[in-house]
Amino acid sequence: MNLIAFKNYEGKELIYLVKVEYKGKTLLKIGFSKGLEGRMDIYELHNPEIQLLKVREGSRSLEGLMHEYFSEFSYPKRKEWFYYNDQIVSEFDTLDENQ
Repeated sequence: MNLIAFKNYEGKELIYLVKVEYKGKTLLKIGFSKGLEGRMDIYELHNPEIQLLKVREGSRSLEGLMHEYFSEFSYPKRKEWFYYNDQIVSEFDTLDENQ
């Protein structure tokens, strides 16, 4: 995602989906941020291969709902991390706080 795209999200509450390879596994992270560009800079510093897959506006409570909804794919001892699954990627944009 380039700087111009980050400007579209400046100052907004966002939920993001990133993908990373870790110990031979493909993982996804569902996270919340009010400063996505800075957050991605930090991730990329520690893992240059991380990929930002999706971004949407959303609250911290929606992020928590997503963690619960996708809990069957959870990576052990990591609340926000999940084993890669197409269901997470495809439903990320459609979940809302009423589900």
